[in-house]
Amino acid sequence: MSFYKTSLIHLFLISSVGTIHNALASEFPTAKKVFEDGSDPMLVTLTHLSYLKFDQDNNFVIYKLMYGLDSKKRAELERYLKSETQYYKNQGWDIKFLDVGKGLFSNNDSPGGVIASKCTLSSTEKPQGICEVKIAFRGTRSLDDWGNDLNFLKTPLRFKDTNIKESEYEKLYKAGQAHQGFLKAYNTVAQEISDTLQGLHAKNPGAQFSIRIGGHSLGASLATIGAAHATMAMTAMNMKKEQNAIHLETYGSPRTLGEKLSAELVELLGIDNIVRLVNKDEKGDTDLITTIPFESMLRSQFRHVGDECILTPQGTEIYEGFPKLRVLRTPHRIEGYKAAYLDQRQCHSQQKDHPEKKKGVLGTIKSKLSIK
Repeated sequence: MSFYKTSLIHLFLISSVGTIHNALASEFPTAKKVFEDGSDPMLVTLTHLSYLKFDQDNNFVIYKLMYGLDSKKRAELERYLKSETQYYKNQGWDIKFLDVGKGLFSNNDSPGGVIASKCTLSSTEKPQGICEVKIAFRGTRSLDDWGNDLNFLKTPLRFKDTNIKESEYEKLYKAGQAHQGFLKAYNTVAQEISDTLQGLHAKNPGAQFSIRIGGHSLGASLATIGAAHATMAMTAMNMKKEQNAIHLETYGSPRTLGEKLSAELVELLGIDNIVRLVNKDEKGDTDLITTIPFESMLRSQFRHVGDECILTPQGTEIYEGFPKLRVLRTPHRIEGYKAAYLDQRQCHSQQKDHPEKKKGVLGTIKSKLSIK
């Protein structure tokens, strides 16, 4: 290919790149309360911020080319991050970004999550006071992330957390088996999260804890593992179950845990403390990521945690990237979940997913293609 043709293609790519996420300029409401169906808008916002933090810091050339991350847009991104973070700080939240990494391709960490915490003094209603902790994880962005996604072997549930004794696993998760890549990624931040909880507990003895954990895509799997970790971390602090509530909320989650471990986590958290959101676009296509790892193809017996809540955003169009993607035609995108979150607050359909019905590879393909 000649130099001139190469130059023309390069110029075409540069001139055609879309804006960075449209949601950057949107007015998605920051959280003030938890919705009646148990979902928490602050978790969606924090999940989105964890994506944008990575976008601000990453140097992945292809990604920058696709999203046109030039100096002007980087400055806009930094202003947005600063304003959102400052908003939460003004509300009394302590905000800290988490570096999640160490995939198959390198040992580099990258912004992959955010932890927000706020403790309030005792009151008549809550004489011991309350500590709120919200943790959110972004989905796949880097080569490290892809390495962890593809590492779908099953492995015993063990956390790199010196606050948890080996004997604790026999008390809670005797049959613990999890997706190896997701567990490896989560373990890069397990100690930091545990130390944060320990520190809050030490400064606020007797306080009740409300821990809400969420994430999108890969981040949803990290959140699921994080919910299991949180139960163990609180047990290690000798906190009784009535002293803390742990809520799990996921957006477009792959299957993450083994069958027995999934059942154990549902029992420990309580089904009412689990919200698993799955998008459908206007054509009725379901988020494909929620169907993997495929059961019969890998014989992995991975399971979802909690009942499926279908969201169907109506009449909302979001365009981004190069080529410009209609996000709700690809319902897995975080922007599509945010649009659905605004559009529909109640689950109109729940399908029991523990245990899941085994359809086989052909049955799964047929159901996705709507073939009878």
